[in-house]
Amino acid sequence: MFSNMSKPVIGPAVSQVLDVIGEIRVNRLTEDQLRDSDVIRKWFSGRLRVFLPSASGGFLHCLSTKNLSCDSYQQILREFSNQFDQMDQMRQELVVKYFIQPFLTKNSSDSGCVSNSNSSVDWLQKYLGRFSVLVSLSDLLKLNTDFSPLSALEVLSPKQSAELVVLPLPGLPGKDVIINTVFDFLSKSPKERRLPEFLYHLMRLSVVTPVGCTVYQTIFVRLYQAMSALPQQMEPIIWASVYDLTESAPMDCSLVPVNQQCPVSSHNATRVCAGVDSSALQQLLDSGISPGRLCDYSIKQYACSQLKDLNAENLVTLQKCKLSENNTDSKETWKLFFTKASAVLDQALVHLSNQSKPVIGPAVSQVLDVIGEIRVNRLTEDQLRDSDVIRKWFSGRLRVFLPSASGGFLHCLSTKNLSCDSYQAVFVTLSVNFPDTTLRGPSLPVHFDMYHCLSVSESQLHAVVGEQGVQERAQNAPSPEMEPVIQAIIDNLMQTAPEGKDVIINTVFDFLTESPKERRLPEFLYHCQAL
Repeated sequence: MFSNMSKPVIGPAVSQVLDVIGEIRVNRLTEDQLRDSDVIRKWFSGRLRVFLPSASGGFLHCLSTKNLSCDSYQQILREFSNQFDQMDQMRQELVVKYFIQPFLTKNSSDSGCVSNSNSSVDWLQKYLGRFSVLVSLSDLLKLNTDFSPLSALEVLSPKQSAELVVLPLPGLPGKDVIINTVFDFLSKSPKERRLPEFLYHLMRLSVVTPVGCTVYQTIFVRLYQAMSALPQQMEPIIWASVYDLTESAPMDCSLVPVNQQCPVSSHNATRVCAGVDSSALQQLLDSGISPGRLCDYSIKQYACSQLKDLNAENLVTLQKCKLSENNTDSKETWKLFFTKASAVLDQALVHLSNQSKPVIGPAVSQVLDVIGEIRVNRLTEDQLRDSDVIRKWFSGRLRVFLPSASGGFLHCLSTKNLSCDSYQAVFVTLSVNFPDTTLRGPSLPVHFDMYHCLSVSESQLHAVVGEQGVQERAQNAPSPEMEPVIQAIIDNLMQTAPEGKDVIINTVFDFLTESPKERRLPEFLYHCQAL
């Protein structure tokens, strides 16, 4: 009668009742009956089924001592697996501790149940069932020395996959092979394969388990690759892992390749958020903050909150009000803020690009530096050489920030392996925005030209700039900024082979003499004489 019920029996006395039934029924089964899977099926898939979610440690331990055949053991395990969702975590762990592990570690000739499996996945499913996710990877290797975790990634839990990456486990390939194999597997279907949970356990384990610098470096390479390859919704989660793992890494470990041309702001959330109270803001964010109150809180408070519900319109509003203020937040703060809001950053930049005037404020330059780090620096070689991609970024998403571009941003950009078409797309956008550029000594767009264009050969220069570009430059450049251009031309003349100087000189004079006043021939001659 009980076995016909669809749901298990629930109550405080169920565990004791099963203990008693075990004493007066299960303990009286003969050796032959215990090794007969049909008899075991009748008892555990039938008569005792509704009691199993309440099995006590005593009942389970007694059961593990029986001389069960592998088939009988699998039959019992299968029924416990069927009841897995009906158990609380404590009961699930009791099954592992008092039944599965003791049985599989017994020394009798048949009870190891290792040789009866075709693969590591098959062994886990047959002999641990749904309880396999509760067993540590090191314990799995002790239960079966032939077990191959890399061959069983599809049935490992996120925590077990993190253990595979972090823990020093015997008989496995090098950590670089393990890390790349695990990330390859998880990246193919990050949501279904629970990449966020893996990253959470990776962070937790790295805090308590010393890991070498090379392991961190390999992990960071894969994290940055994942940010470019995975859905944008995953980006804030990956950035959070970058920040967390940075704090647990060895102090002298360089986690990203050092590029003196394109320095990267540090990832130190602890330092940014020290003494910051963002609790009131977090409450509002969790309950649905109204657009009218977005600007009531500082960027640092936002950077130290969870921003999963912040949308693109919210981010646009925040940038407009915070960038127009006398903002003194550091690059570290802006970077933490933007990485937490990175899922909607691109969409927000598109919205901002629709406004006619540039964004103006003391923090705009730093903000563009940070966007350069987390967006432009992650463009691939193919993307950098694709003028359509470059145009989308520089004539679109970044356009309103470009008048405040720093020398660092432009110099870093000049080191990229841009195609001539890509360079011209950037150059044209800088030229259009040139009149609005804040003058800070020599013109920053001129610096960009000098690094990337005027230092190359005359033929390359003409191919990149073109007649229209030269005319726009001459018409828009303010007079005080002529000197760096002339200096670059003279430098180029001095470095050019003698037979090439006449071509350059004639080209420059042909251009200037067509409209000497508008093209400022007197200034050119003055600077030529001075230089």
